[in-house]
Amino acid sequence: MIGILFTACALATVPGTVELALLTASAARATPPRGPRPPVDGSSLRIVIPAHDEEHGIDATLEHVLARLPSGMSPREVLVVADNCTDATAAVARRHGVRVIERQVSKSRGKGHALNEAFTQLLQHDPGAERFLVLDADARLGPSAIDELLSAFDQGAAAVQASYRVADPDLDARSGLLNLAWLCFNHLRPLGRQRLGLSVGILGNGFGLTRDVLVAVPYRAGSVVEDLEYHLRLVEAGFAVRFVPTARVLAAAAPTAGAERTQRVRWEGGRLRMLIDHLPRLVGQVLRGKKYFVEPALELALLPLALHGTLLALGIASGGLGSMVAGVGLAVLALHVLAGAFLAGRGSRDLLALAHAPAHVARKLALLPAIVRGSARTTSWKRTDRAA
Repeated sequence: MIGILFTACALATVPGTVELALLTASAARATPPRGPRPPVDGSSLRIVIPAHDEEHGIDATLEHVLARLPSGMSPREVLVVADNCTDATAAVARRHGVRVIERQVSKSRGKGHALNEAFTQLLQHDPGAERFLVLDADARLGPSAIDELLSAFDQGAAAVQASYRVADPDLDARSGLLNLAWLCFNHLRPLGRQRLGLSVGILGNGFGLTRDVLVAVPYRAGSVVEDLEYHLRLVEAGFAVRFVPTARVLAAAAPTAGAERTQRVRWEGGRLRMLIDHLPRLVGQVLRGKKYFVEPALELALLPLALHGTLLALGIASGGLGSMVAGVGLAVLALHVLAGAFLAGRGSRDLLALAHAPAHVARKLALLPAIVRGSARTTSWKRTDRAA
């Protein structure tokens, strides 16, 4: 009986293993990015920053973002959405000369609702706004990030995604592990999808949309993983997001264990909800011959790497077919992590974080009950505390 259970664990990882193998191999064949692009006119760009109770961090973020504005942009092209705030976020933002929307709708809290409000107002009242870049309230930009994203728009991209990275990967063990995970999730996999001609996904921070996209597919995504929800709608509508690997957007890792727990439960509970709600429909689309839904279905079926690896480890003990499947899966997982470190990061320096992986996996497994509860449709968005 135990052998059958362990074999089932191994077989459950097969879609995820296929996804990792496909994207890792594809990313390894990707063409290196070209050199820096010349500055471009940013007059049609609007930067949207949703913020909930960010009075202690929004000041530094706006100072940084305004210093990175390209030619043709002024602070009035930056819009902060103070969403259901109970602090002075709006007042702090106004001191920088940016536009501010104050939104107080307690029944629809969260980033997706805030973005929908911002896009709706900009589309209706700002005819010069043709492109929109979304940044988190703690985001930092690489020196040429905005120019690189604008250049991608100029080349015809309907939607773009920057390489989203950890700001200080050497700060502590938590930052090091998150950095390695993000190198794989936020850079290597989008790079692989780009090489295959697929939509690369939306990562929540550092993504951009055109007016045409927002008119065709309004940002009505109210789940706790609104970026994943909206991307699925884009794919269904026939749009693709282009990856811009040379444009970097950075954010700090969750500063405390409690903040990390909040973030993980929201991210992974939300992904589980998306899997339950959307995977059967995506599989149905594939069975009807719509091949471009294959990769989004595989991506949804891929479990978080800590759980994926745990199931593979259990599968090794099953014997027979389960052991073979698990052995191949572990080899693919190892190659994927190595590729993330060497193709997207700093090589062996980033791999040092794996020394803390066993403790990380144990914490993730302990979170499973909370993640399952967090997948409920009634789960509300909860802010990650950025204060250490």
